[in-house]
Amino acid sequence: KSLESELLEHYNFSKNVVSSSAMLQARRKLKLYAFETVFKSISSNLTREKTYRGYRLLAHDGTDLNLPTDISDEETCFNNNTSYNLLHLNA
Repeated sequence: KSLESELLEHYNFSKNVVSSSAMLQARRKLKLYAFETVFKSISSNLTREKTYRGYRLLAHDGTDLNLPTDISDEETCFNNNTSYNLLHLNA
Protein backbone atom coordinates (compact mmCIF):
# COMPACT_ATOMS: atom_id res chain seq x y z
CA LYS A 1 0.00 0.00 0.00
CA SER A 2 1.08 3.55 -0.55
CA LEU A 3 1.74 5.85 2.38
CA GLU A 4 -1.19 8.00 1.28
CA SER A 5 -3.63 5.08 1.38
CA GLU A 6 -2.26 3.98 4.78
CA LEU A 7 -2.81 7.49 6.19
CA LEU A 8 -6.32 7.73 4.76
CA GLU A 9 -7.22 4.32 6.14
CA HIS A 10 -5.72 5.04 9.57
CA TYR A 11 -7.66 8.30 9.87
CA ASN A 12 -10.90 6.76 8.55
CA PHE A 13 -10.75 8.74 5.30
CA SER A 14 -11.06 12.06 7.16
CA LYS A 15 -10.74 15.26 5.12
CA ASN A 16 -8.26 16.52 7.74
CA VAL A 17 -5.64 13.81 7.20
CA VAL A 18 -2.02 14.92 6.81
CA SER A 19 -0.40 14.65 3.40
CA SER A 20 2.18 12.00 2.54
CA SER A 21 4.76 14.76 2.16
CA ALA A 22 4.04 16.14 5.65
CA MET A 23 4.28 12.64 7.12
CA LEU A 24 7.66 12.02 5.48
CA GLN A 25 8.98 15.38 6.68
CA ALA A 26 7.84 14.67 10.24
CA ARG A 27 9.27 11.13 10.13
CA ARG A 28 12.69 12.50 9.15
CA LYS A 29 12.72 14.50 12.39
CA LEU A 30 12.63 11.34 14.52
CA LYS A 31 15.97 10.63 16.14
CA LEU A 32 17.51 7.17 16.43
CA TYR A 33 17.36 7.65 20.20
CA ALA A 34 13.54 7.48 20.06
CA PHE A 35 13.61 4.03 18.48
CA GLU A 36 16.31 2.80 20.87
CA THR A 37 14.23 3.99 23.83
CA VAL A 38 11.07 2.26 22.58
CA PHE A 39 12.98 -0.97 21.87
CA LYS A 40 14.65 -0.98 25.30
CA SER A 41 11.33 -0.27 27.01
CA ILE A 42 9.60 -3.17 25.23
CA SER A 43 12.47 -5.64 25.55
CA SER A 44 13.08 -4.92 29.24
CA ASN A 45 9.73 -6.56 30.03
CA LEU A 46 10.53 -9.78 28.18
CA THR A 47 11.50 -12.95 29.97
CA ARG A 48 15.20 -13.71 30.07
CA GLU A 49 14.79 -17.45 30.66
CA LYS A 50 14.65 -18.85 27.15
CA THR A 51 17.14 -17.88 24.48
CA TYR A 52 18.18 -19.06 21.04
CA ARG A 53 21.96 -19.42 20.95
CA GLY A 54 22.18 -16.79 23.66
CA TYR A 55 19.82 -14.34 21.97
CA ARG A 56 16.29 -13.37 22.95
CA LEU A 57 14.14 -13.35 19.82
CA LEU A 58 11.57 -10.66 19.17
CA ALA A 59 9.43 -10.65 16.04
CA HIS A 60 6.44 -8.81 14.67
CA ASP A 61 4.58 -9.37 11.44
CA GLY A 62 1.34 -8.26 9.88
CA THR A 63 -0.77 -9.21 6.92
CA ASP A 64 -3.99 -8.14 5.21
CA LEU A 65 -6.73 -10.63 4.46
CA ASN A 66 -9.07 -9.88 1.59
CA LEU A 67 -12.61 -10.78 2.60
CA PRO A 68 -15.74 -11.27 0.52
CA THR A 69 -17.44 -7.92 -0.12
CA ASP A 70 -20.04 -7.14 2.52
CA ILE A 71 -20.96 -3.44 2.68
CA SER A 72 -22.94 -4.00 5.88
CA ASP A 73 -19.75 -4.96 7.78
CA GLU A 74 -18.65 -1.51 8.96
CA GLU A 75 -15.55 -2.87 10.71
CA THR A 76 -13.90 -4.34 7.61
CA CYS A 77 -15.57 -2.50 4.70
CA PHE A 78 -13.62 0.30 3.02
CA ASN A 79 -15.08 2.61 0.40
CA ASN A 80 -12.68 4.01 -2.13
CA ASN A 81 -13.87 4.07 -5.74
CA THR A 82 -15.28 0.63 -5.04
CA SER A 83 -16.18 -1.13 -1.81
CA TYR A 84 -13.99 -3.91 -0.46
CA ASN A 85 -13.52 -5.73 2.84
CA LEU A 86 -10.12 -6.15 4.44
CA LEU A 87 -8.93 -7.48 7.80
CA HIS A 88 -5.45 -6.60 9.09
CA LEU A 89 -3.76 -9.11 11.40
CA ASN A 90 -0.71 -8.48 13.58
CA ALA A 91 1.27 -11.24 15.22
